[in-house]
Amino acid sequence: LLPIGSACEIMYYNNDSSNRKKNNSNSSPEDYDQKAKEEQQKQHWAFKLFIEHPELYLPFLELGKEKAVKEVESLCKIFDEYKMPKDSKILDLSCGIGRHSIPLAKRGYKVIGYNISSLYLQKAREWARREGLINSNDRDNESDNIIIKFYQGDLKDAANILSSNAQTDFDAI
Repeated sequence: LLPIGSACEIMYYNNDSSNRKKNNSNSSPEDYDQKAKEEQQKQHWAFKLFIEHPELYLPFLELGKEKAVKEVESLCKIFDEYKMPKDSKILDLSCGIGRHSIPLAKRGYKVIGYNISSLYLQKAREWARREGLINSNDRDNESDNIIIKFYQGDLKDAANILSSNAQTDFDAI
């Protein structure tokens, strides 16, 4: 995935004021740029797949749960090798349905999952509740004593979203 504003981004902007008048007489160049970026993002394959049609990729994520448990075992060996305590705070970017987040939390790590897809995060929260990692009375992971929490947003906004929710100082990402 390439963030908006990357070198691969292709966008046309004409600084001619007569062109702006044709598009929208009340628009500033910044408004035009923002609208162009939003339109480009909507056309990006990742936006179409994970935002507009996340159900299409969901079966592949579900199939990967068993493999993810083995991957978590390997991660835990690495964590042990570097003497990372079990209550260390881990950030799982693009966590999907929690294939790595939930097994890590079951092993005692404090895990923050972050993903763009509301459907995948819903599935992750449901799975975490079934595993007893989230209390069913806690709405959207609001309690501070939960060992796993999930946040939604675009990766380019992760730092702002996580820091505004006091989610900083990770031991592993």
